[in-house]
Amino acid sequence: MKKSIFVVIVISVAGCYAHPVFGERIDDMTVIENGRVRAEQLPFDMPAEDTEWYAAEMRGMNEGYALFSASEVEDIGPFDLDTYALGGYIDLPGTTHYPYDAVMNPGGTEVWITDATTDVFYVLDRTTNVLIQTIGAGGYMTGMGFSGDGSLALGCSRDNDQIYVVDTTTYSVSHTIDNITGQGIYSVGFIAYSPMNDRFYVSQWYDQHLYEIDSSATAVLGNITIAGADLWQLVSTWDGSTLYIL
Repeated sequence: MKKSIFVVIVISVAGCYAHPVFGERIDDMTVIENGRVRAEQLPFDMPAEDTEWYAAEMRGMNEGYALFSASEVEDIGPFDLDTYALGGYIDLPGTTHYPYDAVMNPGGTEVWITDATTDVFYVLDRTTNVLIQTIGAGGYMTGMGFSGDGSLALGCSRDNDQIYVVDTTTYSVSHTIDNITGQGIYSVGFIAYSPMNDRFYVSQWYDQHLYEIDSSATAVLGNITIAGADLWQLVSTWDGSTLYIL
């Protein structure tokens, strides 16, 4: 279940300070060309479509092209970030899905999708838009991200309070990071990687804690408390110096 967000918090990775930026309703952010952060108001009407689309967390792609997940219709598809021109539909296997996050790997060759109903990672070949892998994970998979070199893919299991770490060369889960928040269900939400310090940052859903994970994705190093916050999504600028958090 998504929520309406009314503030963006900016965090300096180096200095660990935070301050709100603006107060419009924002449901999603993505980092696009030149490291800019683009904020989206969703749901939005796709051009030439009769239905309203609820896009799940878009992620920046160098050429301004992204995948969206549409939980209302259980489809995914590419679209242009500037015109919202839809590039067709991509069917997922089975009948029941909640595709939640879509992230391109650092090499630009694959798009990985987490599914909160089937509890898996889907991997698409970006050139053909063909599904090439399905990787089992944990309960209610939400946000995901990659290490800087693309060797690891990390995905949050909201209901298990875990992060599933996948070796991207073997497409298999190598290990998990367990009991991250101690909260159980409604725990970890989204992940951002900072190349500046080679660490991962994980938001605690509907709470005020931001967790820092080491570069090998094996341990929680600590957490940052953002007093009064109700955290949702986060993205990192391309240089890793700043995190934007909904």
